[in-house]
Amino acid sequence: MSSGDASPPASQRAVFRAPGVLLLVAFFITVCATPFALGAPGLQAIYLVPVALVVWTLRSRTTVDRDGIVARTVLSRQAVPWSELSGLRLTRRSGVRAMRGDGSEIALPTVRTRHLPVIAALSDGRIPDPAAAAAATAATATEEGSDAEDAPSTEVTVAGETAPATEEGTDAGSSLAAQE
Repeated sequence: MSSGDASPPASQRAVFRAPGVLLLVAFFITVCATPFALGAPGLQAIYLVPVALVVWTLRSRTTVDRDGIVARTVLSRQAVPWSELSGLRLTRRSGVRAMRGDGSEIALPTVRTRHLPVIAALSDGRIPDPAAAAAATAATATEEGSDAEDAPSTEVTVAGETAPATEEGTDAGSSLAAQE
């Protein structure tokens, strides 16, 4: 890979998973629940809560590479090649969902709007980078001689539509269409 090449190597992938500190939280819940669980017969079922947290932490993840996106939850695994992906939809809680060409959606566990530049880089341009679009809009406004403080709110054009930008660079609830 040359220094001027912005694309990642063919073997590069990104894995988005829950923070490992959640394992410590599960241990803490277990320790705190022990007096309660030993208080009466049947209350040992409270131990299922930290066990479920550990299983979710270790199992849930999203893997993005040049072939596509793989979303793995506790009970399922769904792979979406880039050719079947029509875009990404942003949820109100900064989550991201993959939209298939047939209109169905797949939740991408642990992926947030702040991860979109990484996904855009690994998609080889199939998914636009909203941060780069916002930066280009700001650079254009600066070149035209307007101050950033005096300029109107930054807008990001995605799939032919213009949406007001938020801190992450796109409007919550909007979608990023895959570029053919």
